[in-house]
Amino acid sequence: QVGVVRELLRRKFALQDVEQSGDKKLALSFNTTCLQDNWVLSDIGVPSGSTLHFFVTDDKSPSLRIFCVFSGEKVNLYEALDGKTRVSQLKRLAMRSTGVPYSVFRLSYDGHELFE
Repeated sequence: QVGVVRELLRRKFALQDVEQSGDKKLALSFNTTCLQDNWVLSDIGVPSGSTLHFFVTDDKSPSLRIFCVFSGEKVNLYEALDGKTRVSQLKRLAMRSTGVPYSVFRLSYDGHELFE
């Protein structure tokens, strides 16, 4: 699982203090997609020998939370959003965070589907 890899890297580079402060967290990404701790690398199509990016990021409140019906998980988006953010931009952000293809996304709010 991704969480196991993240923990191994945290120990290897002696980064135990980073997450204790509460304002930073350690993250892993592959092909611009942030990997969730409960994901299994082989299940999400990460081939053996691939390069993963390990970095420290701000642990701040998300600007938007998305529930992904496909995986049953809640995805947090941290990008700056405003009233002019297009549905296509939200779909792209959700795709990067979940790894689910853009074409399968249908965004809805309060029971109404969102269109461009």
